[in-house]
Amino acid sequence: MNFFAQLVTWLQMLLSMAGVSLFGTEYSSKISDNHHTALYSTATEYKGVATFNCRESNTGVCHYTLYSEACTQADACNEKPMRVFTLKRGESKKVEGISKFHPCVSLDANPLGPDCEGLTP
Repeated sequence: MNFFAQLVTWLQMLLSMAGVSLFGTEYSSKISDNHHTALYSTATEYKGVATFNCRESNTGVCHYTLYSEACTQADACNEKPMRVFTLKRGESKKVEGISKFHPCVSLDANPLGPDCEGLTP
């Protein structure tokens, strides 16, 4: 690998460790149970196109609830979710025309609030 390619690789690694991505915003959700990954999901958003990946799920599905980026606390936010959908383990989905969101991901279909906690009836 030439010097320039190595420099770019190191720069990308350092920026990603600082939470900065050259190619949009990246999200990762992981739930562990007894040192075993019960759920693992990733998402990226770049120029209004979001891609969601259900990488691992004990139940076989990942349940997604997307809220506005500004809406993170249940008691301070009365907004409805931007989107709600389900992916099977191994599936991906692209959503166009969406930005400034935060994803809540769970193993079951119970509704999640903006804080990614279960809603009480």
